[in-house]
Amino acid sequence: DLWGVTTYKAQDELEKEYGKNAGILVIGPAGENLVKISVVTSEKGRAGGRPGMGAVMGSKNLKALVVKGSKEIPLDNPKELARLGAEAYKDVKSKEAYDFWIRQGTMMTIEWAQENSALPTYNFNEAVFEGFDKIGGNAMEKMYKVSQKGCPNCNMPCGNITEIKEGPSEGRTTELDYENVAMNGSNLGIDNMNWVMSLNLYSDEAGLDAISMGSVLAFATEAVEKGVLSKEEVGVNLEWGNGPAMLELAKMIANREGFGDTLAEGVARASAKIGNGAERFAMHIKGLEVSAYDCHAYLGMALAYGTSPIGAHHKDAWFISIEVREGRGVASKERVEKLIWMQNTRGGFFESSVTCRLPWVEVGFDLEWYPKFLKAATGLDMTWEDLYIISDRIYSLIRAFWIREKGGWTRNMDYPPVKWFEQPLTKGPLAGTKLDRDSYNQMLDWYYELRGWDSNGIPRKSTLRKLGLEYVIPELEKVVSLSE
Repeated sequence: DLWGVTTYKAQDELEKEYGKNAGILVIGPAGENLVKISVVTSEKGRAGGRPGMGAVMGSKNLKALVVKGSKEIPLDNPKELARLGAEAYKDVKSKEAYDFWIRQGTMMTIEWAQENSALPTYNFNEAVFEGFDKIGGNAMEKMYKVSQKGCPNCNMPCGNITEIKEGPSEGRTTELDYENVAMNGSNLGIDNMNWVMSLNLYSDEAGLDAISMGSVLAFATEAVEKGVLSKEEVGVNLEWGNGPAMLELAKMIANREGFGDTLAEGVARASAKIGNGAERFAMHIKGLEVSAYDCHAYLGMALAYGTSPIGAHHKDAWFISIEVREGRGVASKERVEKLIWMQNTRGGFFESSVTCRLPWVEVGFDLEWYPKFLKAATGLDMTWEDLYIISDRIYSLIRAFWIREKGGWTRNMDYPPVKWFEQPLTKGPLAGTKLDRDSYNQMLDWYYELRGWDSNGIPRKSTLRKLGLEYVIPELEKVVSLSE
């Protein structure tokens, strides 16, 4: 019986029964306990489904899914696909950024975010962290990294396998990337990499979203700091930088023990239950905790978070890279057009084609390769213009689903946390910076216009017809009035 065991133990047992070539998805105790920030995991540390997919499986008493194929996947043009693959493989390895990527992967972003005042620190109160160098890519590479992990046949593996040097998990290994380290390091005030790795390892074994976990722990710490909660209420000596206390509280959350039961609902629900102003420092959008980019100084990235279909996640648009390169604080329609292009590329094409975006994002692999691969594999001869139409359809359809399920939709659903508007940074080169609400509103207006949505972010009838989504109209009209 696998119910109640960790994701690692479940993975081992299922591999024994079905073989290492089987595709295995499992949940941990957090998913079984319907923790809202639980995920589905694979391969001991690869996690998916930030908005609580682990709890969905747990609600169905479903511990694992095992998939094992026995047939070849049909290809339209195998020879052309092999030729493209060989050329692309060489092209990726020839890129200037390739060698550094192999050494550090996404962990290089700790230093980059620190330099650009974007590193989440103390529950997004600040954007620089005094101990960044102890938890960054350089420290990982020199002191903790023992191996790498990637998908089959990948020539730019993203997984940094690191060894914990001290503490209760000494000698064990865990896979690190930027998001998890920033959220469980600087965002918690922890500059001891061993405790960051221990928190990451526990999240992976329990089946917790390490990004949301870092946000929940930071939220609780700020609540104690502000006197909204007492340490006695929480049940641990919760304060910034206290790794052992953070790990203890993480276990309480996964098992829904004591105050962990409240925090297991995520920061949106927990803050509403706690009250007393706690909502003002609950860092989420649409109920999903913000991932690891502080946006006090980054208007475009704040809009990317605000309009992401699943809530505050970076998968749809890592727009902060454009702002660092082309200038911060620019409120223009051209910027919004670039954001939509990035969303359509990342959240539209890459998420739909089940293709890794990292070669393009991290080392500059040209986007023009992808339609060629698509044609060779499937026979579909599509341009990027064709693919972007599909992306537009995806974004309007997801938005329609949100509106139908939630009802009472307003543009406030697309707003980032109030902290970024009201509480300026106090440290670093961008001290004094905060988001301007009028500029954000203007950017959001342009976003809706370019998407073909009304002033509340609801798709217009004409947009739905244009995208071949006529069947959505009568469903939406049951819950909201639609503009033509």
